[in-house]
Amino acid sequence: MLIRPLDLGWRRQAGGRSPAVLHVTQPVTEGVGNFVALLVAGQIELDRRVGLACDPRSELAENAAAAGATVLPWPARREPGAGLITELAGLRRAVARFEPDIVHLHSSKAG
Repeated sequence: MLIRPLDLGWRRQAGGRSPAVLHVTQPVTEGVGNFVALLVAGQIELDRRVGLACDPRSELAENAAAAGATVLPWPARREPGAGLITELAGLRRAVARFEPDIVHLHSSKAG
């Protein structure tokens, strides 16, 4: 059973395009991953253009792609460290490629 998210009054933009939402998450399992999966599926059901930046090898990415989301590779690690600059550059590329109207950051690393 899919829990329907609230439709917060998003309207189609000029030209009939729905607002594009890009979800960004490092955790892809458990609470955060499950919550993001529900958001992605619900927004696609509401005819939104949805992207997901996360580890492309994850079950979350596979399920999001199967639901119709655009999956953008962002294999971030949980721990901050020397790779942070590379992760930020990868996220910047994902945002530039998807061109979202809204970026929704999830968890400590993404948000």
